[in-house]
Amino acid sequence: VKRPFSSEYAYEIGGGRKFPRSADKSKGLRHFSTKVCEKVKEKGQTNYNEVADELVAEYFDSADVIPADVEKQQYDMKNIRRRVYDALNVLMAMNIIEKEKKEIRWVGLPTSSVQECRKLEEEKVKRHERIRQKTDQLQELILQLVAYKALVERNRALERKEGRPREDSILYLPFIVINTARKTFIDCAISNDKFVLAILVDMLSGS
Repeated sequence: VKRPFSSEYAYEIGGGRKFPRSADKSKGLRHFSTKVCEKVKEKGQTNYNEVADELVAEYFDSADVIPADVEKQQYDMKNIRRRVYDALNVLMAMNIIEKEKKEIRWVGLPTSSVQECRKLEEEKVKRHERIRQKTDQLQELILQLVAYKALVERNRALERKEGRPREDSILYLPFIVINTARKTFIDCAISNDKFVLAILVDMLSGS
């Protein structure tokens, strides 16, 4: 169950003077979501106070004019910290970061739809290639089956016409045909269960 950041980090700006809403986009939630995301990604593991303190310092360091009014400075600082708090909750809801007690850990940006589409297209190409290979293999097996059946029918017809041939002239399936030079030495060995066949071909020691 995802829990939002503790309310001790939420700042309510109430009471006292009221300041007009700033048009400065550098203090908006979208801006701070990006800044917070960059901070947590850079650090890998951090906490709310560390991120908020650094962003507050960066904001005032980059400001053209720092408000002379102390109360206005306090208002801006609390507003920034509240934005950081909101941004962290947004990032946590999107599974970009994780929170364990007060520690914040970077998880990673979600895969964009463009990247996802590209991966799906690549997977589609790979699967089409596998289907093509399987189709070629199936066609080859069908041709072999047709050839075997034709051979069986031919042999049966010859046997009906001329009788069964001598046992030493019968070639049983499956068999292997090897075409080599006349002087090549070939040694064959087969396992007792007839499942493994070893063939040694020596081009130099033949007679």
